[in-house]
Amino acid sequence: MNKKIVFEIANVHCYCGMKPEEIPKSVEIGGTVHEVKKIIDRWYEGSETAGKPVFNYFKVELENGVIILLRYNTRHEVWSLKRL
Repeated sequence: MNKKIVFEIANVHCYCGMKPEEIPKSVEIGGTVHEVKKIIDRWYEGSETAGKPVFNYFKVELENGVIILLRYNTRHEVWSLKRL
């Protein structure tokens, strides 16, 4: 049985260093801004050369202890989140 992961659009504030949207620093959930306490894991998926959008994933712990999955679509420059 395949379980589909559903993401919701999110407002994420980032550190922008060598590239834009490099590291998430805070995320707005339900009108409240939560600081990212720790990046637990990060990975990439997709390939522009294969015609698929590139997604940057970040599994993060927020200041309140909640763990969420953030995803950045590099083609459309959109952040989304999944509550874990």
